[in-house]
Parts: sequence; C-alpha cells; structure tokens
Amino acid sequence: MVLGKCIKKGITPAKTKTKNASAIAVHEKVITLIDYIFAEAGENISTYLKGGVAALNHLGQGQIVKGRQQLMTIKRLNDVYEKRSNPGNFLKLAEAVQSYFILIPTQLPPRPTPEIIVGNLVRSFYEQENRLDQLEAALGTMAVQVQDPSASKYESLGVRIERMSWHDKDHGKLVERINKTCLKRTHGFEAKVHDIFEVEIPHERKRFEDNKKGKSKVELLYHGTRGGNVRHILRSGLKIPVSAANGWMFGRGIYGANKFSKSAQYCLSSQGKPLEMLFLMDVALGKSYTAPGAMTSAISAPGGYDSVFGKASHTKNGMGSLLNDEFIVYDPAQVTLKYLVTYEKNR
Repeated sequence: MVLGKCIKKGITPAKTKTKNASAIAVHEKVITLIDYIFAEAGENISTYLKGGVAALNHLGQGQIVKGRQQLMTIKRLNDVYEKRSNPGNFLKLAEAVQSYFILIPTQLPPRPTPEIIVGNLVRSFYEQENRLDQLEAALGTMAVQVQDPSASKYESLGVRIERMSWHDKDHGKLVERINKTCLKRTHGFEAKVHDIFEVEIPHERKRFEDNKKGKSKVELLYHGTRGGNVRHILRSGLKIPVSAANGWMFGRGIYGANKFSKSAQYCLSSQGKPLEMLFLMDVALGKSYTAPGAMTSAISAPGGYDSVFGKASHTKNGMGSLLNDEFIVYDPAQVTLKYLVTYEKNR
C-alpha cells in the first residue's frame, strides 16, 4: 500500500500494558512519544532555569502565579519608561525585573549589567510567558506523580492520545494531505511522516463543542511549535498570549495554516534531533475578514467577523504580499487539537 512519496509503510502492534503505563493500557508508540515529549520539555527548561530541571523541586505553583503578575508589572513599568526615559523610571523597572528573577531563578549572561538584564527581558515578554507555561506543566505533571506514585507520564498529562493505524483510511487521507501541502520548492523540504496520533484534551474539546462562534465554517489546519512546548500545550490547549511576539502580523491570536511546510517552519527539536512534532486542529473560522495588510495590534477580528484571513498573494506584508495563507482566531474556544504528527524534514 503506497501512502505517499515521502512515507514508508508502518505496522501497528497490539496495545500493550507496561510499567510505564500503570493502570491504563497504552500503545508502545504512545509511550515512546510521551517519553520524547517529556525529554523535549526538560531539555528546553534546562537552557534557562537556573539549576536546570532539578531546580523544579524548589519551585511552586504560587511562584508561577506571582511570576505572571510580575511580568505584567514589568510590562506596565516598561511602557512608562519608554514614554519617559529617566533614571527614576529605569530604577523602578530594574527592581521589578530583579524581583521576577528571584521568583523564577533564571540563567543570566556572564557579568550582566542592569541594562542588559532589563533589555533582554523586555524584548522577550512572549518568551517569558511561554517559559512560565512550560514550568507550570512540569510542576503539574510532577504533582500528579507525587500524589499517585503509580501514575505514568501519560496519565499525568490528562490527555487522550491514540496512535492511528497505517491501515486506517483516515490515516491515509491525512498522509496524502500532508504530502500535498508540504511544498519543497517553497520551503525547502519534504516530510517523512513517522506517526500520526489522535489527540483529545477533555476540557479543551468540551469548550470547543460548547462554543457557538465561527461554527458555520470549521476547517482542519496545521499549527507548528517547538518541541519544548508540546507538553504544556497538551495539558492546557493553545492559549492567547498576553504579549505578541515579534513578527506576529495579525496580533495576539492563535495562528493556523493550510500548508504543512508553512507550519513546520516553526517546529524545532529542543534536543537537536531530526524528529519534530506538529499539530492539526479544528478551527471555527466562521465568517473570515480578508486582511489587506498587517494587523499587528489586533486582539479580535473586526466587527461582524469571526476570524482573520491572511490571503497569499493578496495581503500585503511590507515586503510584497504573503506567500502562504494564514488563519487567525482570537478566542481559544474556537480551536481544538485533533492530531499530533511526528516527522522528519528531508531536504
């Protein structure tokens, strides 16, 4: 059975129950996936948390909550400083940054000056938010296993993950879809799919099912992310960040694409391994506003619309027009994760 030029035939072993799966029978490929997800998250945390993953034992959920609050304080003080750049305002900002790094012990550059430390943080509000999400997920999974030592990593995530059989017709359709939307000429690689897993985050799926906004048009779209983010996304679903990252052309929203290779550009292993992970999600687009150009300050779709559509060859981006379609919603209830794909890039 040929499933695509960059796909090899797979065999589905029987579901197994192992010591890693505690009371739940979990396919061995799912266990391997979970181990990889945890390793990716741990490697990423070790790059910025002072003391590495071992320091998680000295962190608490209360610190994460206070850390988020302190980030908002820093953002407010930075706005004040940008309007009035005087020593007094900088001192307040520097003190707030110092308090944040006391709450969240962070590896700092050698011989840091206050200017360097403050500058690095205020340029990375989104990244700091993301780190707090990563740390919260690490503490959450640890707490489950402390409360129940027999609980597996899989159980600590609180998500349903099932490997799709290579003989499943839906699996074949997804592989075909990936092959057709992996544009080597545009993005420089083909995708060698390893596995596709069905994903269901119970509270996130219910929120999507209860949501009415945009349901007149629901599409399956791709969403790429770094490997270190997958664990916290599986625990909480996709979130709307408080701070927009640089390059977010359509503001603070959840972005999706209809080209696999477009989303795969954002995927990267924290361990430097070739295996990457990418989500497919149902997105309630409803009535879409076709953006003529950038909407960097957007926090919602224009009145009367449910989503924003960045149209390839139409929407201007400062250097011409978009090369790929982009779809943006501004309410997490309009999104539910459906699949997780593991793959390698063949260049």
